[in-house]
Amino acid sequence: MSVIIPAFNRPEMTERAVRSALGQKPRPPAEVIVIDDCSTDSTGRVAAAAGATVVRHERNQGEGAARNTGIAAATQPWIGLLDSDDEWLPHLLATLWPLRDDHALVAGAAMYRGPGPDDLRYSGPTRHQPLVLSSPVTLVYPENVLPASAVLVRRDAVLHAGGFNPVL
Repeated sequence: MSVIIPAFNRPEMTERAVRSALGQKPRPPAEVIVIDDCSTDSTGRVAAAAGATVVRHERNQGEGAARNTGIAAATQPWIGLLDSDDEWLPHLLATLWPLRDDHALVAGAAMYRGPGPDDLRYSGPTRHQPLVLSSPVTLVYPENVLPASAVLVRRDAVLHAGGFNPVL
């Protein structure tokens, strides 16, 4: 599995994201790729020091283009998406990996922590049983129900779909 982390001017957050990907139990992913989207700070250096492979854009292109660059650089058939301001709990891959079967995409929920100790909210499916969608339309309409940082997707499926929209 390849983990793709787009990053722009977020050295501390990117380091935390890389460490959370590499800290997966019982085993880390094969590679973590950070796409430094032309940061003007130490984001790329910090990501490399934390153990990521860093690919740098020479001009800022945005998150969609950065994800596409990472997917093109990935060497593994499955991609884990992780935003630079997010982190994975240590069991995320162990939870999602066995569910992939013949699916193109598997995902879980994400927990967002606000400033208060009880300020928690969830995004995405929170069921204990897998939910198999009958159509990809369900992912988009009325709104995307899957948080990007909780998604594992087959690389070939993303490439076949044309990748991420670089304008978004």
